[in-house]
Amino acid sequence: DATKLAVAKACVAFVEQAWKILHGADKLRKALETAQELLAKKGIDFDADEMTVLIEAAVAEFNEAFRKPVDSLNAAASYRVPEAEE
Repeated sequence: DATKLAVAKACVAFVEQAWKILHGADKLRKALETAQELLAKKGIDFDADEMTVLIEAAVAEFNEAFRKPVDSLNAAASYRVPEAEE
């Protein structure tokens, strides 16, 4: 299971980096194809439903990692520094 999760995360990162022109279902399809190839090389059984769940979880984690810095920047941008007294 740990290997499958690691493969799912690697596939998400790979598809995000290498296939920027793909979106939605096409990205998922490419991630599943890549996962199937990697798992087959390791002799691990591939279950498309299980990998879909793991890939979608990895996508959510990937998106959350990018959302946090933006939220931090927005919070910092909304902070107002009090004017110094003259």
